Amino acid sequence: RQPRKKNTSRSEARTRFLAEQTMWKKGRRRKKKKAVAPAFESPFFKDFYPKSDTGYVGLTNQGSTCYLNSFLQTLVALPHFRQVIFSQENNSDGKSKAVPTTNDASNRQIQTQLALLFARLKLSEMGAISTMPLCKSFGWDRASMFRQHDVQELYHVLNRSLRCQNKDLGPHLDNIFFGKMETTMKCTTCSSKREKVEAFSDLSLVVKGFGHLEESLKAFTAEERLEGENAVMCSICGGKQPYIRKTAFKELPEVLVIQLKRFGWDFSNGRGKRVKNEDRMEIPYELLVAASSDKNDDDDDADDAKMTKYRAVSVLMHSGLAATGHYYAFVQPKGRGSTWCQFDDHRITQISAVDQNRMFQSLSQHLEKRKSSSSSSSSSS
Repeated sequence: RQPRKKNTSRSEARTRFLAEQTMWKKGRRRKKKKAVAPAFESPFFKDFYPKSDTGYVGLTNQGSTCYLNSFLQTLVALPHFRQVIFSQENNSDGKSKAVPTTNDASNRQIQTQLALLFARLKLSEMGAISTMPLCKSFGWDRASMFRQHDVQELYHVLNRSLRCQNKDLGPHLDNIFFGKMETTMKCTTCSSKREKVEAFSDLSLVVKGFGHLEESLKAFTAEERLEGENAVMCSICGGKQPYIRKTAFKELPEVLVIQLKRFGWDFSNGRGKRVKNEDRMEIPYELLVAASSDKNDDDDDADDAKMTKYRAVSVLMHSGLAATGHYYAFVQPKGRGSTWCQFDDHRITQISAVDQNRMFQSLSQHLEKRKSSSSSSSSSS
């Protein structure tokens, strides 16, 4: 009987396989050296950007936090708000903290993180700093930083959160951002009146049909006649009667926040679709707002003593569609006479004098421009 012929190719392949398997196992058991992070590796230095020529510091985008960055750059430009954030107590036990501590309870304080962020924006030598500690104080997770919200909604939520964590902030925030308006309802039949005074922290003005901010503001405080389907039930007349509604400012805040109603809903296709109004709205650099007086409510001519002059500090812009887009801000950081800058996350650019003049238009300039354009169009036709 002849011996069985050995299959050399199969044995060599098996030997090679076992050798490779042994090498793989040895490599798997081998401990990898851990990479040592540099000393400057921290949430604030995660994304390094060179500092802008303007000297100002930007904010890094954590995903979809451009609305937060533009709003924070606006708050930094308000000296009174900065003073309140720095000077007030950071806890509710009555102990003042000149320098915020680094313990867990302090890190969860929104006011503490705002103070730290404002200090870094003024003192940092970097081009942009991170808002991660502030976002964590909001209770946000990583997924929340990729969900874009409305700036007006953030303004109200931040206001409520600061009040909840520190009750001493309430009166100071009221002086800065809150005013009072009075809504008067007058029956045209019996001349009976209903008056309601309520606080407001911002004004929502209509964009459609108005080319200038002052025109929309004038329509906001103008008389409105409610009749037909909009008639109001009168207890004295015993039925629905035509009413005249008028809104007047009783007290004006130190900082007037104006929101333009660019977003709405379109139900023409049967299902609601969010749409954005892209009409141009001219804004003035200085705005005169009248506060009514109890002595002479029926006088339409506003007295000079009742007028309050506001100066533009920041303009928040939204580019894109209604469902998604990008926020950036035009801010005058050092007040009157200083240059305007565009704050777009970590990018900060100075606005030229020509573009600054194009940014703002008074109502008289707007009317002259409209008159000239209408006369040129009529002559060409």
